[in-house]
Amino acid sequence: MGAALLAVAAWVVYHSVLARQLGAERRSLEAKIGAIAASLGSLLARHGSLPEVLALEGSLRAALDAPRDTARIDQANAYLADACARSGVEAIYLIDGSGLTIAASNHGTPGSFVGEHYGFRPYFVDALKQGAGRFYAVGVTSRRPGYYLAARVHHARDAVGVIVVKVSLEVFESSLRDGSGIEIAVADANDVVLLSSVPEWKYRALGPLSDSLRTEIEAARQFPPHALETLDPAVDLRTADEWPSDVVSSARLLARHRIESSPWSVIAVDDARAARQVAALATSATVLAGLVGLAGFEIVALRRQRRRELHDAEVEIERRIAQKTVELRNQIASQAHNESMLRQTRDSAVQAGKLVMLGQVAAGIVHEVNQPLTALRSYTDNTRALLEVGRLDDARTNLDRIEAVLHRTTSIVRQLNAYSRAEPEHGGPTEIGAAIDVSLQLLRSAALDPSQVVVALPAHPIHARVESVRLVQVLVNLLRNALEMNLAGQSVSVGAHLEGAHVHIRVADRGPGLSQEAASRLFEPFFTTKPAGRGLGLGIAVSKMIVEEAGGHLDGGNRRDGPGAEFVITLMAYTSVAPEPGDNA
Repeated sequence: MGAALLAVAAWVVYHSVLARQLGAERRSLEAKIGAIAASLGSLLARHGSLPEVLALEGSLRAALDAPRDTARIDQANAYLADACARSGVEAIYLIDGSGLTIAASNHGTPGSFVGEHYGFRPYFVDALKQGAGRFYAVGVTSRRPGYYLAARVHHARDAVGVIVVKVSLEVFESSLRDGSGIEIAVADANDVVLLSSVPEWKYRALGPLSDSLRTEIEAARQFPPHALETLDPAVDLRTADEWPSDVVSSARLLARHRIESSPWSVIAVDDARAARQVAALATSATVLAGLVGLAGFEIVALRRQRRRELHDAEVEIERRIAQKTVELRNQIASQAHNESMLRQTRDSAVQAGKLVMLGQVAAGIVHEVNQPLTALRSYTDNTRALLEVGRLDDARTNLDRIEAVLHRTTSIVRQLNAYSRAEPEHGGPTEIGAAIDVSLQLLRSAALDPSQVVVALPAHPIHARVESVRLVQVLVNLLRNALEMNLAGQSVSVGAHLEGAHVHIRVADRGPGLSQEAASRLFEPFFTTKPAGRGLGLGIAVSKMIVEEAGGHLDGGNRRDGPGAEFVITLMAYTSVAPEPGDNA
């Protein structure tokens, strides 16, 4: 009888301890893969905005506009190589609208992507249609797996190409093999294993795939030819989302965790051997407790200590997860603050450029205003004398001259007041010729000789969609640079013409032109070829920013028709506006 009761007690203890231990280990396993999923999600999102940022680069748009222009392609290749090195990604490349790679960070290497067609890749198709694409696959050219992020490159509101960033996940995959004995796999939305601590699981399906899905994956050339075989039925990971129906008879523990903002999921498999060993130990302790009381009490104490350790481990894991959550929120808040500071700095740079120019023209303005005041004094004295002798017609002529001088003085003050204003003007389109006239007046006041500038404009006025004050600021920057770099006795030309829905303004000089370094870093802030103290290197960068805010673009480089440099401003035309009397910049 005693033996029967002891056997029943041993059976109850074994199954109850095993069920509790399996539950504790499963929770620990879920916490582990939760941390892995959070880490992988953070890694996937780290470079999420990089393609959109690269899509704004002017040199890439220029390469897409002229894919046969060797200089533009070389500039795009150099920019992509530098961006790849700075961001730490595996590769960056530019694809035109047909799917042909025209520039890449690995240009000139044996495994270069240049000249390869990737129009069949889903990330390319999604980027063209939806603006962005995400895809994990084995490289067609490099044979190395990676995570591809793509973004559409816009030009004049039309998609003309796709910029692709390839991120390697090999380091993350290596971290899955941590020696804990837990088998980890990362599966995509089709239940195909992408990453795993078990090499034999990679690129295999968790279950049978439909013929249509298999055809779609093979058409995208996502995996090697031997891929998509179904895993051994004994390794059925698809039940990882379900609690085993008979937990006591389960030979292993399964857990699955979805990655936030991604169709991927992390799956973990752990052997239940440890839990069974604990249950067997508890059963032995119960049997021994019936025989030797002191030994039984000792075993109970060990069990309590084990539970405390497991509880402490769970608390520590939860504390770390909470800490990481707080750090992530702080990073998001810091990023929002940095974006706000960037917008403020951009507006301040535009205003600072205008104030620097106003400081340079201060002495000239004194001279400009002093001449009309001297003329007013002379005309006033002359008019008084004419009135005393009764020469009314001559006095009336002097009054007309006084009115003209006052109008000129008022015009000078009004132009300076508008140019120094912090906010752009609002009031309609800008006439290009009037903007050029105001720019030449400001250059004259800055001790520069605008007589060297040759203006070429069509007979009919041209209007552009841009604030007049900011267009004047761009023209002053470009004309000033051209006059300072121009060779003695040569002229600087500025002209404009209408082409379809766009206005093109060209400023060119006859100077020595741009060096290779200056041409490659032309729009880089704080880069200047002028001597120390004569410039901060912000004029061209601020001008490019002003033009792009108006929906246009600024191109620059050496002239093709001779020595010197040239800049071309492209803006949206405002052809529906009829000029009114007195309209100016």
